[in-house]
Amino acid sequence: MDRRTFLLQTAGATALAVAAGAIRPRALFAQSAPPVADLASLGLPEVTIAVDDAGFTAPSGTTAGRLLMTVEHAGGKPLHFFAVRVPDEVSDEQLAADQASAAEPAWVDMTKLELLGTPDWPPPGGRAQGVVDVSAGRWMLVDPTDGRDVALWTVGAGSGGAPAAEPAADVEVGLAEMDFTGLDRPVPAGPRVWKITNRGALEHELALLPVPAGSTKDSVVQAIADLLQGKGDPSQFAPVGGQGIASKGVTSWQRFDLEPGTYAAVCMSPMPGTDYAPHALEGMVEVFTVR
Repeated sequence: MDRRTFLLQTAGATALAVAAGAIRPRALFAQSAPPVADLASLGLPEVTIAVDDAGFTAPSGTTAGRLLMTVEHAGGKPLHFFAVRVPDEVSDEQLAADQASAAEPAWVDMTKLELLGTPDWPPPGGRAQGVVDVSAGRWMLVDPTDGRDVALWTVGAGSGGAPAAEPAADVEVGLAEMDFTGLDRPVPAGPRVWKITNRGALEHELALLPVPAGSTKDSVVQAIADLLQGKGDPSQFAPVGGQGIASKGVTSWQRFDLEPGTYAAVCMSPMPGTDYAPHALEGMVEVFTVR
């Protein structure tokens, strides 16, 4: 499959990918975290997605269920990606043909596909980590902005038992059209677990951007609009964490380690249609403080 298909589907994220070149050289994850943020202590099955500047190395032997996912970023370029489940009706032969073709596959419709809500925006040389609920099937790992090779991740059927208990969350955020909920009060600094749920009808993502004190929703929307038009200072928009695109109804638990300051939650998922304008330009931006 030609990656240009996914570039078109996620064109709005390009601005953030350009900006991410200015990510501050600090780790997202503290060396020692309070127990609430130690996701490894949950005892969940673990998977690691290794990424360099060429592409992804998908895990093997994965079974469906609630998993602790770690994204290890060994490359030097910014990393923004998502995981999309290939529909069951697409045969392996058709998928192989689609990957070899420059034509857009008929089954690619971001509003209908299952999208996982992966840990996203790990810094170069760092990692991102979160808990996700993965269904059985074939998943494609896609970088829509920086030209990495797409990888196929096969997930086998699980045991069918009850899912593991939810991780305890310090922050709960809802995604909908075109709004974030749960960020209308200060968020605690340091390593924390965020429960993120897409309650909308469309797919959504979350990028966490440090912004100057005093920023407003309108000023951030305008800055993103300028950035998409090649204007403004992209270094102002360097994500320090996030969740990749998630389809409606998806919940994930992401581990973030935010320093005190002012941030904007931004969704750059594209609107349905032909111009792929990001949700942020429709107002899906929330400025909040971390203390």
